[in-house]
Amino acid sequence: MEIRRVEDYIDKVAEKYDKIPKDVLKKVIDFGLKAYFRVNSMGGDVLLKSPYFTAYTGKFFHPDRAYDFGKYRKTKMMIKNRIQYVRKKKYDGYYYFGMTEKMYENYKDYFKTGRRHEKVKFEKLYIYKLFSELFDNTAFTRFFRIEIPEERGFKEYVENLETSKFDYIGKRVDKKFIPVDYEKRK
Repeated sequence: MEIRRVEDYIDKVAEKYDKIPKDVLKKVIDFGLKAYFRVNSMGGDVLLKSPYFTAYTGKFFHPDRAYDFGKYRKTKMMIKNRIQYVRKKKYDGYYYFGMTEKMYENYKDYFKTGRRHEKVKFEKLYIYKLFSELFDNTAFTRFFRIEIPEERGFKEYVENLETSKFDYIGKRVDKKFIPVDYEKRK
């Protein structure tokens, strides 16, 4: 197999687009190939279409996997959110975690305002860097924000976390997020 470089295709592309200088074409092709590589290396799927061909790079049609479309969509949305986060945001010092109603009832006494100076020990938690990724987990109905000074990745399992630096930020009602401020107004 012969290794091809961008320079090998510049002359062929320049024949088709003769009004565009070759150095500009090289920049356009470089940008396209780098974007293709970046999206593909982060786990995203790439679909290229033209009137003459269709090219797909990804895992949806992989013969070894019988993907459930719902699971596939959820995974791809998680990857999309992470890519957008990496491109746009800087770490703000907070991670997010959720609780089921049963878990919330067990810790409810600690969330009253008079006891906030006490440290609470959470036995088993998944902490998420992105709130949208946490909210996609439909098991959780109560949502919290916890202050963690260093970045730990997008999702981490934590045991025996003892802290007083957390805030209740809201709950899920009928697939919608209701922030704490809205609850207090009622």
